[in-house]
Amino acid sequence: MNAMADPTRFLVIRYDDYAPITPYDRGSNGIEIEQRLFDMVARHHVRLSVGVIPFPVAGPDAPRQNPATLKPSDSWLAEPDNPWVRLLREYVDRGVVEPALHGFEHRRRSALGHRPGEFRNQSFEWQRAAITLGRDALSSAIGGPVRVFVPPWNAWDANTAKVLAALNFTWLSPDLHHAELPPDAIRVVPQCTANPAEALAWMRDPKLTAPGAVLVLVTHPFDFNQSRDREGAEFSTGKTYFNDLEQLLRFVNDSQDWKAVGFEDLPAATPADSNRRFHDAVAWDHARAILADLPGVSAFLAPQPSPYRPDDWYAHHTWRLQLLVAAVMAVTALVGYLLAVLIARRAFPSGLAVRISAAATVLALIVLIAGAVVIVDRDYLVRGRRWQAICAALGTTIGFVPARRVKRSDSVPGADTVVRAAREKTSEYPIRSV
Repeated sequence: MNAMADPTRFLVIRYDDYAPITPYDRGSNGIEIEQRLFDMVARHHVRLSVGVIPFPVAGPDAPRQNPATLKPSDSWLAEPDNPWVRLLREYVDRGVVEPALHGFEHRRRSALGHRPGEFRNQSFEWQRAAITLGRDALSSAIGGPVRVFVPPWNAWDANTAKVLAALNFTWLSPDLHHAELPPDAIRVVPQCTANPAEALAWMRDPKLTAPGAVLVLVTHPFDFNQSRDREGAEFSTGKTYFNDLEQLLRFVNDSQDWKAVGFEDLPAATPADSNRRFHDAVAWDHARAILADLPGVSAFLAPQPSPYRPDDWYAHHTWRLQLLVAAVMAVTALVGYLLAVLIARRAFPSGLAVRISAAATVLALIVLIAGAVVIVDRDYLVRGRRWQAICAALGTTIGFVPARRVKRSDSVPGADTVVRAAREKTSEYPIRSV
């Protein structure tokens, strides 16, 4: 995606969890929201990328399904008279809906306390069987190819990318949590926000949306749900969400700079160029997340999440953000160092200074090891406060070392001083032979 090749900004609207069974509770979905949403998108002459769940389950307690023993005909997508199939097929044929595969069951396969996900950390063989089965079921239902994959909870790994490339998928839309794409695997465009009002504010600000930027707005059925009070009046955000989305679509229709498209309508950069851009965006977002987690820094220095910017933008801005992170950590270590020197030289004897230094070192190691365990075991990023604690403990430890040496020189005479004193004593009282 070369920003210089096309100065247009692009809006992609994702609608996830399309299925007659909702994965979030035990029950069936009504189709009224989807009908209204598709009609609204068609009225504004834009495209909607719809993530379809081919084998949905109603909650985590439903029996597990094995993709190796299922056939595409076992999916609800194989029912031609199903109103969900008819609605999807109608709007795909009209060019309003871009079909996307949204997982297999949309079942959380990660352990509790870990990052939610259906595909991440699963074997290559299981992922290939699940994605192949879902793709074939969806392709048969719409009578055409499926090239876009949206992982449930935006969680994926290198095996996911390899499977998608082998199955001729062309686009993957996850989040910016990590970047482990194999070279030349697949094009990636991450989600940016789930709030249409926030998306509209970004789109109106040219400083946030350079030419070539892509803004992916993610929506779900629960965003459009409308609750009622005891008198029957609507009071939830469902109606507001529809209104905000319609304002967004009107802005796109009136804009000369923005286009609302599907993933397959985006400029066709090579997978290698797309992957480089995605890696740079992940690096920028990680630095931003660290700053946003630091007390006293987030409100003033840490930039907020933003649209997916062109690669050259990240090349010019990511290093500045990373330099800011390094500066904050260096200042934290310096403060710890100065406090340690002050405490050890002015207030405490050398023995206590040594004990405090050892305790600070142990604390730094505990914090570092705990952070590594969280990353490896639970699949989350090290928080900025943890890095700050490590730097403070490191500075404190270093600060006690010279203070300890000073205390020793003040209280314990050196070896050369002892020898010199002995010689002077000998010369004053020479040894005489008997």
